[in-house]
Amino acid sequence: MVSGSGDRGEKPAGRLSDLLAEVAKPAGGTPEQALFLAQTVVSRVTADDISLMADLRSCLPDEFGTLFTEPDPLPERSSRATDAPRPLSDAEVPAALRQRPGWTGDTHELSRTVALPVDRVQLLLTQVERAADELGHRPLTQQTGDGVRFTVQTRSVQAVTPLDLDLADRIDDAVMAVGGGSAT
Repeated sequence: MVSGSGDRGEKPAGRLSDLLAEVAKPAGGTPEQALFLAQTVVSRVTADDISLMADLRSCLPDEFGTLFTEPDPLPERSSRATDAPRPLSDAEVPAALRQRPGWTGDTHELSRTVALPVDRVQLLLTQVERAADELGHRPLTQQTGDGVRFTVQTRSVQAVTPLDLDLADRIDDAVMAVGGGSAT
């Protein structure tokens, strides 16, 4: 992230690669995709206001100058197609479920309901939130009368992908860490 003293005479310290990694993380994208998005936003915001563009450029390190150029949409479209999450096939899902006791589902979503004592539910949710932050991918959670139901799906493709399997494994690890629980 770019940070600095706030003095208009000094440019803040920071690296473009750090900014792009931070922009890419929530969307599960690549730094190249983040650059495309940042260039699109900055070029649109500054398109009709040259003084705004000059003011922003003067406040940022020289390395950030690339943000002020129009992105080339053709390479982005082709890389985006290859970077799209790969849905699991009809044959892969049952095999994945056999390796993940307690999980049920199909190619669209997987779910697991964990019964836990009330005093352990928040601890479990905190552990799962940490794991989700690390993966940049979140489950749907629903508290039930005696625990929590987790549902994993890659919403951008409305299907189960390898990232969902990673998240399911992390949820299983969190369940074991807080005291096991039982599948219902």
